[in-house]
Amino acid sequence: MRLSLVAMKKRPASSASRPVALAERIERAPVLDRPVRALSDAVVRALPPGTRTDALHGVPFGQPAHPALVRMPLGCWTSAVLLDLFRGSERASGTLVAAGLAAALPSAATGLADWSALHRHQQRVGLVHAISQAGATTLFGASLLARATGRSGNGKVLSTRGPATRSWR
Repeated sequence: MRLSLVAMKKRPASSASRPVALAERIERAPVLDRPVRALSDAVVRALPPGTRTDALHGVPFGQPAHPALVRMPLGCWTSAVLLDLFRGSERASGTLVAAGLAAALPSAATGLADWSALHRHQQRVGLVHAISQAGATTLFGASLLARATGRSGNGKVLSTRGPATRSWR
C-alpha cells in the first residue's frame, strides 16, 4: 500500500525519517544560496562551453552522463557490502570497493557539471546530495585503507556505514 505524500508528512518522525527531514530543511535553507552561487560560478568558469563540457553533460552520448556513471560506484559498493557477509570474499569485496572509488571521480565530475546548470533551489538539493555522496565516498575510502592495512573487520564496518550516508532521496 502506498502512502500519499500528505499522509507521509503527517506521520510522526521516526529515526528513519529524520535524515530525510534534515535534508529537506537544508534544501530549503536560503543561507545556502550564497555558497551555492559562488561554487556554481566557479564551476561555470572552469567549464567553458566546448567539447570537454559537452562530454561531461553527455552530449556526445545523447543523454546525461551522470545518471549512467553513478551506477558504477553504487553497484560496486552495494556488492562489496553484500559480499562482506560471506567468508572468503574479502579480496573480491576489497576489489569492488576500489573499483567504486575509481568510478566516483568521473561520477562526481559529471554531477558537478550538471549541477552548475540547475536552478538555485535545485542546486541546494544537489549540494545536499553531493555532501552525502562525499561522506559515503570517504567511508568507502577509509574502508579500503583499513582492508589494505590488514584490518578487514574495520573495513567491513566502514563499508556498512557508507550506504547509510549516501543521498537520502
